[in-house]
Amino acid sequence: MAMLKVLQQKGLAGKIKFVGFGFNLNPEVATAIESGAMQGWIAQLPQEVGRKGVENGRGVAQGAKDACRGKH
Repeated sequence: MAMLKVLQQKGLAGKIKFVGFGFNLNPEVATAIESGAMQGWIAQLPQEVGRKGVENGRGVAQGAKDACRGKH
């Protein structure tokens, strides 16, 4: 959000491609995307990342050759 504020203050929002990331899509981010000040948002989903890590670890431990390639 700090980067968005700087881009807005400098008059560069929308001129420089900016994709943010975080754990939620708050109203400020949604407005920035709708206005073109931000081009996208990458959701950080720690629970999902942890779940996939455990699944892959279990697959490796069980001898799965493709466990780390996301082929479950």
